[in-house]
Amino acid sequence: MKITHLYLLGTTAVLLHGVGEVSAQLSPAGVQAHSNFNAGRDAIHSINGNGLIDLGAGQFGHTDAPEPNMWLTANSQTTGSISFDLGDFYAVDTLRVWNYNESIGGTRPDLLRRGVASGNISVASSASGPYTPVLNGASFNIAPGTINADFSQNFNIGGLTARFIRIDILANHGDSFTGLSEVQFGGTFLNAGSAALPVAGVTASSTIAAPFDRRPEYTIDGSGMFGDAFHGVVPETAMWLGAVNDIAPTITWDLGSVQPLGHMNVWNYNENANATCCLGRGINDTDIYISEDGIAFSLLANHDFAVAPGVGNVDFSERLDLNANARFVRFDILSNHGDASFTGLTSLPS
Repeated sequence: MKITHLYLLGTTAVLLHGVGEVSAQLSPAGVQAHSNFNAGRDAIHSINGNGLIDLGAGQFGHTDAPEPNMWLTANSQTTGSISFDLGDFYAVDTLRVWNYNESIGGTRPDLLRRGVASGNISVASSASGPYTPVLNGASFNIAPGTINADFSQNFNIGGLTARFIRIDILANHGDSFTGLSEVQFGGTFLNAGSAALPVAGVTASSTIAAPFDRRPEYTIDGSGMFGDAFHGVVPETAMWLGAVNDIAPTITWDLGSVQPLGHMNVWNYNENANATCCLGRGINDTDIYISEDGIAFSLLANHDFAVAPGVGNVDFSERLDLNANARFVRFDILSNHGDASFTGLTSLPS
């Protein structure tokens, strides 16, 4: 999303960026289980590739030796959860699971009952949730205890945007321990090659009255921008400014539909009429809210914006990582950089 000029309490311009599409097998950054049998069967062994056997043509078997190749819970842990951190936001397509395959060369097939039998699969944007259900009561096949066949199962996640994926284990196949051999993820990285998103509209709590022309639309239409990085110092038809004495306004951008947002770039209010006016009109302490319906807004972050330089030949934009799904982005401006009467923005970055 591209918001080029934003007059928000002294805002020059804003651009909102979506997420690029780079297909990949995902490499999780971490994993957390409710319990672990010991270091040799810690949860990390469910994602680090230990024990996988390349059979060619994208097929992989798995060793039947558990250490250090599988994850296993502590004794009497037949339910619980295991959560995977992908390290960034992805449109997740598949969850590929090799169930617990310990059989000690085929001599202990009873140990295969430690594999997960059923569970709920859910996704989230943060480790603390909330988690969104994807598959409830998913069935996991018991592993064969052999090493020369690909016994993995693929579960369809449907391209949901997520960073965290959790399996809540409902039951195993009959043992007092529960475990998994390996878990992999497929999907699309959402922050690579991000593109500026078109903004359908913008509204502000107030705008300076005529004859001044410093409307909120100028934060998104490229007015006053030179290329993708520089913004001029002349405010008319190029920046947004709130009404007199509204020094803590709000400004809201509407993308037209819910989008996976990567980051936004913001150029603060850059009017430089003279030595004492008017960079103090730029926004400072600001709460950033997001919403899918324009009614219920949730606080995403707080940011203190730097004062603009008052020149048009440097890139003074600030990048804010959003990593969220939203249709609306709102700045609730709590303070400016010292002006007693006005607050504004030059442009909103992508």
